[in-house]
This record gives sequence, C-alpha cells and structure tokens, in this order.
Amino acid sequence: MVAEGLPPARWLVYTHHHWDHVWGAVAWGDVEVVAHSSARSILEAEAARPWSHDYLRSEVGRNPRLGPSFQARARAMESWQGFAVRPPDTGFGTSLTLPTGVELRHVGGGHAVDSIVVTVPDSGVRLLGDCFYPPPLHLREEGDELDLAMVRSLLDDDITWYVDAHSPPWTAADAAAMLAD
Repeated sequence: MVAEGLPPARWLVYTHHHWDHVWGAVAWGDVEVVAHSSARSILEAEAARPWSHDYLRSEVGRNPRLGPSFQARARAMESWQGFAVRPPDTGFGTSLTLPTGVELRHVGGGHAVDSIVVTVPDSGVRLLGDCFYPPPLHLREEGDELDLAMVRSLLDDDITWYVDAHSPPWTAADAAAMLAD
C-alpha cells in the first residue's frame, strides 16, 4: 500500500487490540506491526478464533451483549477468505520512540488495557485511539463514561491537534471546552 509520492510504510502501530483498530493489518504485507506488549497474547487468542459469520452468530447467541460489536464485524466482512488477525511483531512496555521520532506511550485505561497514544512531535499531532472512551458495550457497567481525567493528562502545550479514532480532529481549545462541560 503505497500512496503516490510517499515512501512505503515501515511500521503499523496498533493503538489497542480492538477489532476496528487491527483488522485489515494483513493488507499491509511485511510492514512491522508495533503495539503495547500486553496486546500480543490478546491478539494471538483473537487470531486463533474460527472467524466466520456462523462463529459471530453463535457468540452473540452465547452472549447477547456482543451483538452490536459482532454485527458490525459481520457487516464489515463480505468474505472471510484471506482474513487473519495479525498479532504485533514488536511490543513495548512504557514507551518507544521509532527511528522517525514518532513517540508511542502506553496509557492503558478503562477502554483497553493496552491503549497507547502516538505523538508526532514535528507536526504537533497526538493520536489517541480510543484511550479515554468507556469500555466496549459488552463490558460496560453503569456509570462508565469518557475518562476526562485521562484527556486532561494528555493535553500538552506542544500539541496542536488531537485525533481520536471516532471523531473529527480537535484542538486544545476544543478539549478545554469539552472539559468545561
């Protein structure tokens, strides 16, 4: 996957192990996949599952709270041919700086134990994945909500743009407004 005029990708970084953040990694070929070290065993277990529409239906029958997530997975997959969950090649503990200067930092949190943030210092961008989101629906309990304390902890004067995985990019001013509510 090389966009015109760009060099080939050297790394693919998983912000956390959830399906909507890792499925499709096999399409990147031999690129090195990097994630928090706790993602490896989780994704090895996911890779061993017998993924199919029948499997998804049986799991929802076993646990109806999986319905929204597994139905979304079913809609995403017309065919399972060639599908594979790819565990990371490289894991790290607290932090890792790639040779390009991109910084990876483990933050954990209620959404996923392996959540990391990715900072691109020379462009003033911090990629948050879903780190401050509540747990997935099937694990959510009453009172689970956005982790605004985590958002506060991730704000930095050197960062211009914050990008989470399910919203348009936002600025520090946008974050301040969100935190003031």
